[in-house]
Amino acid sequence: MIQGPPATTTMTSIWMASAARGLFMAFVYALNSWAVLNAAQLSDGIAAIWSANAILMFAVIGRSFRQALPYYLGAAAASLFANALASFDTATVVMFTIANMSEVAIGSWTIARLRDSSQELYAPTNLLRFVGIAAGITALSASIAVTGVDTGRAEVWLSWFLSDWLGLLLVVPSLLVLRDRFSGFALAKENPKILLNRVAVYVLVLASALLVFGQNHYPLMFAIAVPVLLAVFVAGRIGAV
Repeated sequence: MIQGPPATTTMTSIWMASAARGLFMAFVYALNSWAVLNAAQLSDGIAAIWSANAILMFAVIGRSFRQALPYYLGAAAASLFANALASFDTATVVMFTIANMSEVAIGSWTIARLRDSSQELYAPTNLLRFVGIAAGITALSASIAVTGVDTGRAEVWLSWFLSDWLGLLLVVPSLLVLRDRFSGFALAKENPKILLNRVAVYVLVLASALLVFGQNHYPLMFAIAVPVLLAVFVAGRIGAV
């Protein structure tokens, strides 16, 4: 009779895996928060897009609370650290972290119950529901966050809501598309000619983006429209992402 590994060994492996996931999320969340908060200092305190919560939501969607808990703990620790590093006072640091974690927890719980489970989250029907859910949870988290500030609450609320909502709308569906597209080494099964055409289009998009955003002397926003549309036509959803 072949016996399996001892229960203590199995439990140790589970705890180590959970700790690794939590530490990884803490690193990603802290790095993302640091980058956005530093960028905001260069734009009069306005964060154009807050993507840290979107990354956490991507990680916990579809997971049970027990599976998601390490991600939440890691992200919460990173949020406390990043906000403290940004020289916010204690009340602000705590309320911002509560706002961030409650947003993702309520959002992922709501999505799990309202989405059509027979389709991907980025399918049109589910995506429309996601837009509404994202608006609701970012409004809630913004309302929680402003309780931690003393002045300019209206401006903080609006900045939080818009940057956070935009982050969820852009990042969560995009990461899901990328995960589904490249899971199972799907890229290796691509026809080399088709893959080469897609790479050429992506290079064209990159070149046009550098041309448009790498200078501020000429209004060239129109120059990026055609390469982006071309990427969508050539590569579909992954091209849009």
